[in-house]
Amino acid sequence: MAHVVVGLGNPGPEYQETRHNVGQRVLDHLASSTFHRRWQRDDSTLLCTGTWRGEPVKLIKPQSFMNVTGPVVARPCAVIRRIPPTSSSSTTTSTCRWAPFACA
Repeated sequence: MAHVVVGLGNPGPEYQETRHNVGQRVLDHLASSTFHRRWQRDDSTLLCTGTWRGEPVKLIKPQSFMNVTGPVVARPCAVIRRIPPTSSSSTTTSTCRWAPFACA
């Protein structure tokens, strides 16, 4: 089963270098320096796949504003976890394990 890392941010050039897009900039660095991969567009997200210590990792950059990323992230998470689509987003998001972390 793949590990999923989501980098939040806001779309558009006016937000590109703001503090709100730090998550997406971290994923850009991982994609280029660690995975040596390019981003692929998938619906309303950008995806990058790689491996870390032999485990598959999926990087997800939602292309929506931070306050509406829940449903945007739930779709690729459900596909990655092979969860059948449902009409309830709470069912889909509850099956994804979120592991918050802090940068020191």
